[in-house]
Amino acid sequence: MDVSSTIKALRQRCSSFGGRVFGLAQMAAKDLETINPEEHPSAYVACIREDAMDVTVTENSYRQEVSATVAVYILVANQDDRAQTSAAEAEQLKEEIFKAILGWAPSDDHNSIYIYEEMQIFVNNRAFLGIQLNFSIIYALGPDDTR
Repeated sequence: MDVSSTIKALRQRCSSFGGRVFGLAQMAAKDLETINPEEHPSAYVACIREDAMDVTVTENSYRQEVSATVAVYILVANQDDRAQTSAAEAEQLKEEIFKAILGWAPSDDHNSIYIYEEMQIFVNNRAFLGIQLNFSIIYALGPDDTR
């Protein structure tokens, strides 16, 4: 699933990131141990899973639903040893992301909307706190996507 429209929407609707919303490749290129606090908060978006669902095939048509999981990774600079400030900031950013994309359809299919699934901490060290927000979306493959 292409997440470029989601990245664009988060850049436009989540002012706290100051435009620092990227694809996952940009996060992989960073040295997460020597993070620059001035580059954060930041967010990184990736489709991390797709699962095929029901398929309907007839002589001249094809329709299959796909459930995709899109992750938004948030990095917040730690400003104290107990990470309380960064945890509070991450919670505010999570709420901003919710307002930006929950119930929003990133494509022309207005039935395919983002639904919140879960949050996980993926890293917490002296430099920063990183949380992962997972959202699901169901979209359909149809005749235009085949042959």
